[in-house]
Amino acid sequence: MTDYKTRATRWAKGWELHVDGVGVTQSRTLATAADEARDYIVSQTGTAESDVHVILDSDLGEIGGRIAAMRRMRRRAEAEQIKAGQESRRIARELRQQGFSISDIAAVLDVSRGRVSQLVAAKPEIGQ
Repeated sequence: MTDYKTRATRWAKGWELHVDGVGVTQSRTLATAADEARDYIVSQTGTAESDVHVILDSDLGEIGGRIAAMRRMRRRAEAEQIKAGQESRRIARELRQQGFSISDIAAVLDVSRGRVSQLVAAKPEIGQ
């Protein structure tokens, strides 16, 4: 598999795709840019499509930095949500083992009774 760095730059009719070491092609949308670049690389180099990996970098100016920061925040939030879910399951099981009712656990965790039943019934993660 060969990596091909491709820089997408906006122009009047879509995106101009600058493929390092290969050349320039276009795409109407950013959503299809990687596929368009891959097709172009295959046609210009004779490389098998399965051996082409396009690394697409969109030239979005200042807002590009904000987008990258937002993606990092989203990944952190998703990781924290996973941790919170794991901890919710541990706490719900511990409270249940201590004799708390489903209703009381629901009140403590601020979730529905049905959610408590799911948390208590969920299979423990590895390492718990």
